[in-house]
Amino acid sequence: MWGQRLATEGVGALVAYLHAQDVRVVTAETATDNPASGRVLSKLGFRPVGTGHSDEDSPLILWAHDAT
Repeated sequence: MWGQRLATEGVGALVAYLHAQDVRVVTAETATDNPASGRVLSKLGFRPVGTGHSDEDSPLILWAHDAT
C-alpha cells in the first residue's frame, strides 16, 4: 500500500479540519531517519521549525503548518 497517497490525504484532511476549528498552528514531529514522513508534511505546506529528541525515535525534526 506504499505510494498511494493515503498518508498525504489523511494528514491533509486532519490539518484542514483543525484549521477550520480555528487552530492557528498545527505541529508535527518526524524522526530524522524517516524521510518519507517529512515529504508528506512538506507536500502539505508544513515547514521545519526546529529539532528535538525522543527516547523512542531519537533525533526529531519539528514541523509547523500555519492557517492561511
